Amino acid sequence: MKTLLLGKNGQLGREFCRKLGPLGNFTAFAKSDLDIKDTAKMENEIAQIKPDLIINATAYTAVDMAEEEREPATMINERAPGHLAMLA
Repeated sequence: MKTLLLGKNGQLGREFCRKLGPLGNFTAFAKSDLDIKDTAKMENEIAQIKPDLIINATAYTAVDMAEEEREPATMINERAPGHLAMLA
C-alpha cells in the first residue's frame, strides 16, 4: 500500500513518519517540499505517486493570529483539505 503524508515536520507528522516509515511504501512531504496551498503541485504529486492512503497532518495552528490572517488560515484548514479530499 502506498501512503502519502503531508506535514511531516509537525508534531503529528513526525509521529506518523516514525510509526509508518518503516512499514514500506511511504512518501512524506514537509511544507517546504509540498505546500498544501499549491493546488497544482499537489495535484501533480498525487497523480505521480498514486497513493492508496493520504494523511493530511497540515494545519494553520497560530490560533491567536487566525482572525488577523484569515486568508491563510482558511486556505490551509478549509479549502486545501477540501481540494485534497476531491483529489483522493
